[in-house]
Amino acid sequence: NYNQSDRIREQCNYDLKPTYLSLKFYSIGNDCNPTVVLHHLKIKGESGPFDTLLIDHIQCIDYVNKLIDNNFSDFFYELKKREDGKIYPNNYPNLLFWHDDNIMQDTEKEKYYRRIKRFMNDYNSRKCVFVYNITDDSFKTTEDIYYYHNNIKTLITKEQFIKQKHFLFIYIRYDKETSIYENNCQQFIKLMKSEFNNIDIIKYCRYYDKYGLWGNIHNYKTDFSNLLKLAN
Repeated sequence: NYNQSDRIREQCNYDLKPTYLSLKFYSIGNDCNPTVVLHHLKIKGESGPFDTLLIDHIQCIDYVNKLIDNNFSDFFYELKKREDGKIYPNNYPNLLFWHDDNIMQDTEKEKYYRRIKRFMNDYNSRKCVFVYNITDDSFKTTEDIYYYHNNIKTLITKEQFIKQKHFLFIYIRYDKETSIYENNCQQFIKLMKSEFNNIDIIKYCRYYDKYGLWGNIHNYKTDFSNLLKLAN
């Protein structure tokens, strides 16, 4: 029974291996959306550890920071299962192996070990672009703005991040053209761009009611033109 989950897994596990690119592109969450975007832009390359995870948007960058700092050493520590069958690591309760229900099996873990090794090798040895997706309702309050600012600052000011000249591409995802949190989103964008030069932030509307989960994939080249420019 080939369903939507299978189709998403197929796209997220797709290894294009674009040898013409001088840098690597990796999704760092908070869900599958950045991976699907990279896939359709044909700049995804080989799979990374965050491609098919679902991480609570509040915890996402904090988890990414911790996993990079400890070389993913506790990524599989005490895997637990929720009532709905989704599996998470004990130390990261808001990180779900959304498309990997068999992650407790060694064969599935081996897939992630390969992705982790690839990700960390690239992180430590070559320039990478990390793509991060935030929803507009992440910025309900001023406190939210500075919470994300501080966690992202921790990531992009790491010694290795600076040494390898990594770049962080952030897109704030809207479901509709307007948002009740628009002012806070704009404040966040202004704050980040005024302080850091190794990031870019755009607004992206997927028009969920019309196009569904992935938005209009045929318009990705226009919607994510700034991301494509980084590949040239």
